[in-house]
Amino acid sequence: MGLFDLKELDDSPQELSRPRGLMLPCGSEQMEVLALDNRESLQIAVQQLQPGKSLHYLSRGLWSMHDLLFRVLELTGPADVALATWTITQEPVQMLVAGMEQGLIRSLSALFDVRVQIRNEDVYYYAQHNIARIGLAVCHAKVTVIENEAWHITINGSANYTNNPRIESGVITESREIAAFHRSWIIDEINQAQRS
Repeated sequence: MGLFDLKELDDSPQELSRPRGLMLPCGSEQMEVLALDNRESLQIAVQQLQPGKSLHYLSRGLWSMHDLLFRVLELTGPADVALATWTITQEPVQMLVAGMEQGLIRSLSALFDVRVQIRNEDVYYYAQHNIARIGLAVCHAKVTVIENEAWHITINGSANYTNNPRIESGVITESREIAAFHRSWIIDEINQAQRS
């Protein structure tokens, strides 16, 4: 038996006030599962984040990881960001740098796969000269941690920092412990790469 019955998904037309999805029990907590069909539903879903809760999402290829990051930053306000990604392209890295210049991203630590310097040489060069904490590792993880005094959000999913028309899925979790776990290994990998 699966986690849920696909027949429970509501395929009827939806109002913008609520992304399509269902609530599932997860231990003593409730877990939100949403198919975010457009940028408006992404914004609405992010506004529903609460401490200690997780939101499982499906992008349907209509928005990208950097869109999600900046929607979360609209909720949290200025925050420290640590991320790991297999690849990154020009628009997302420019948005990250602009976010730092505007003070929305207070600090940025970025871990990229070693081949990004070959696949996207110009992008890597730009990132290397505009992001203070950057490292290369054999990395296929796609994790973003967004933290400030009030929020501890981790996004763990399939999307890279690219403009991506593919279906992606992931989990957004508000938890101090989970954010600390992911921030710690990302920073450790960056520090190890910088020592090499």
